[in-house]
Amino acid sequence: MSTVESTSAWAQTLSSISSALAPHLQDKMLKKMDTDSSGGVDQTEFKAALEKVAGKLGIDVGEGSEELYASL
Repeated sequence: MSTVESTSAWAQTLSSISSALAPHLQDKMLKKMDTDSSGGVDQTEFKAALEKVAGKLGIDVGEGSEELYASL
């Protein structure tokens, strides 16, 4: 597995993905990430979603998810 060394690289990637998604896909993604149906994505939900995507891509998120979440 490769490791993403920079939290800013993750932030840039997420920003690019978000801006490229149509609004209905953004809503669909939010609903998938919002596992407790609170209407938002907390840090635990964010970390779980990030790890799931990273795992599919063969990337180790490491301990950077908290820092990345805080930067959003």
